[in-house]
Amino acid sequence: MAKPVHTHSWQPVYASKTVTDYKQVCITRCSACGADITGHASEHRKQEALAGNNAGSYETYETVACGSHTERYVTGYRCSCGATK
Repeated sequence: MAKPVHTHSWQPVYASKTVTDYKQVCITRCSACGADITGHASEHRKQEALAGNNAGSYETYETVACGSHTERYVTGYRCSCGATK
């Protein structure tokens, strides 16, 4: 009597990795010291002027990290019999 033939039932094997998300934001920088003064520019300019420094500022667009997400991907396949591919 012949032994039954096994038909593989391939199931995906997953792995995951964390990916950082980025976005472009407008940053206000101090012309004298280069500090990020977004949201408190007038206070910082006053401090720079009182110190005898240039009280100017400029805006620049910069890429900043804004969170992360998990990506899943298939690394191979496994059958219930233990075979892999």
